[in-house]
Amino acid sequence: MAQRPHPSGVIFHWRNTVSAGNNFTLYVKIDGSLWAMGDNSSGALGDGTYNSQGTPVQVGTAMAAVFAGGFHSMSLHLPTLTLSTAPQPVSIDYGQTTTLTAAAGGSGPFAYQWYQGLGGDTSLPQTGATHGSFTTPALTADTPYWVRISNPQDSIDSPAALVIVHSETATSFAAWAAANGVSGGPDAISPGTDVSNLLRYALKLPATGPIASPTALETTTDAGQKYLELAFTRKGYAPDITAYVVEASNDLSHWTPIATLAPGLPEAQVVRDTLPIGTPGVPLRFLRLQVVSSVLP
Repeated sequence: MAQRPHPSGVIFHWRNTVSAGNNFTLYVKIDGSLWAMGDNSSGALGDGTYNSQGTPVQVGTAMAAVFAGGFHSMSLHLPTLTLSTAPQPVSIDYGQTTTLTAAAGGSGPFAYQWYQGLGGDTSLPQTGATHGSFTTPALTADTPYWVRISNPQDSIDSPAALVIVHSETATSFAAWAAANGVSGGPDAISPGTDVSNLLRYALKLPATGPIASPTALETTTDAGQKYLELAFTRKGYAPDITAYVVEASNDLSHWTPIATLAPGLPEAQVVRDTLPIGTPGVPLRFLRLQVVSSVLP
């Protein structure tokens, strides 16, 4: 039987992780460090040499388990680094900046490097972006960013966070009114029309001048039955718009919501009535659009 060397005159605090090979032994200490001793003629100690060791020498850190074979060894690495906070997708106005954040868990010190692109793409490192927070440049198009965090033992990559840039340069009602020279508040109506400033803003209509109709009422046939449909254009992004509510009525007095939409894409929307034309007991049917906004008193 091969003799197993053992530490002599040295006190170590080991985990219950000890593995013996062919005249060599591996040990994992309580702190996760990996130690080895014995015959190293095959390089099984893992210290980068072929020198045998009479007492344990440290050959690794952050180990969870080890296995010593006949003339080889294996170890299970214990991660020293985790991604505790990943950068999150965010939406911003055209030409604006935003700040992304990330944080690591585990053993520091930590180093950060932010990149533009999909996760793992290191072709566009961001200059000076070496902290947990990163402020983007002014953006005019959707752009992904991710961060690589490292410590002396390991590194970890975050998933990419997409910064969505709204194509409209004036997303709030106030910015839209200022950009188009619109006077009056959101409920003001231009002379010669019955369309308020809020509807012009919310439905992406011309800021001034006559408008034939802010929405379009159409009919469609499905499974042999005709339905009313209301077509309109919503804003892709509008912080002042809470909802677009399509309502239906049989008598123009009592209205029931049949669809509620937030600003978003696609902007062109068509909402179909829930009852077909000619439903028994419903001789008449009407649709209308309500815009719910935070700028109205």
